Amino acid sequence: MATWITAEEVTVDLWADAPSTPATLALYLDAAQEQCEAYAPALEDGAAVPARYKLAVIAHARDTWNAGRADEAGDIGAEPFAVAVRPLSLHVRQLLRPRDPRVVFGTGTAT
Repeated sequence: MATWITAEEVTVDLWADAPSTPATLALYLDAAQEQCEAYAPALEDGAAVPARYKLAVIAHARDTWNAGRADEAGDIGAEPFAVAVRPLSLHVRQLLRPRDPRVVFGTGTAT
């Protein structure tokens, strides 16, 4: 498995409250990538990893990280924060498999 995004590439602009230990961050990114790879269309051998795939990995890793930090009331730190993590959030799925908004005339369905 080629790594889509490394812990070193994750800046504070991409994930402000990421795990501070590089090994922990890498663990979350690896786990998120495994799930994203299972859902995303396969990349051709040697193809560049699309930016949206990288963002999907970060978003899913962040969702998983936040779910583990929330207490039983859904709070993280001093601020109330509800976390509802699903295997892949809609946001992550849309990054990996964007829907074509064009409608095929006569069928009423998206292409």
